[in-house]
Amino acid sequence: MGVFVLAAVPLGICGSPPQDPGESVEIGILIGDSIAHGFGHSPVIYNERGDVFLEDHYRFKAEADGPVESLAGFLGTRLWLNRGVTGNPSSSVKARWNRDVMEKLDRGRQKSTYRVRSLLISVGLTDIGAAVGTDRMPDAESNLRENLLLFVRQAKKEGFRIAFLELPDPDRAPMGRTFRTLDGRTVESFCESHKYDEASCSEFNGAVKRTRRFMEGRLRREGAEIFDYASLLSTEDFLDATHPTPEGYEELGKILREKYPRAAAGH
Repeated sequence: MGVFVLAAVPLGICGSPPQDPGESVEIGILIGDSIAHGFGHSPVIYNERGDVFLEDHYRFKAEADGPVESLAGFLGTRLWLNRGVTGNPSSSVKARWNRDVMEKLDRGRQKSTYRVRSLLISVGLTDIGAAVGTDRMPDAESNLRENLLLFVRQAKKEGFRIAFLELPDPDRAPMGRTFRTLDGRTVESFCESHKYDEASCSEFNGAVKRTRRFMEGRLRREGAEIFDYASLLSTEDFLDATHPTPEGYEELGKILREKYPRAAAGH
């Protein structure tokens, strides 16, 4: 599970004071899971000046973290980047949401503030996948739903636009085709990639489908948008059933800038 934020923030290059105290700087934020992390190719995103905006707590040197890749879709975007952490359940993403988003909203008392315009959240399957084959599934589903509702309601209260990446269909790969796993296998479904038996597969698929219905129904009624990015990218843009390739990230960036033009312009 992760968060991508398009926002505007009064910061200068590399955190130095801006020339104009009222200057708005376009910001992107990545929080959470493997989609944010880059899933194998670690796409450190930067603007045309090569400046990377980092949360101080997660500061790192790009050259020590592997090659820096420019994603054309985000080129020109000044970014505040939190490194993604794989395998986060929604409870730990909630904690980072509170610390890295809610606690830094522009209320005049934080050390580093920004004004959120639009927020896009990628919802992972860690809560559900970790509960397969145990008696924790009802609680896992309930906790995930409660946290998703919390994000929507807090976003509504603060007055910024919120959208979620659509959960992948567990019955198929993107575009209905096969996909690869990290160990190089070609598989037809999440169940096969996780080597679930028939009972575990049924449990997993049922939980994911219920969560998809919850997002399409309850979250939409609460005012959230659902962004089906998988249908907008080609099969070749995916590393597996969920994670884009570097080229897929480029295309996703272009789509987001078109979808949120006012946010991308700092309005």
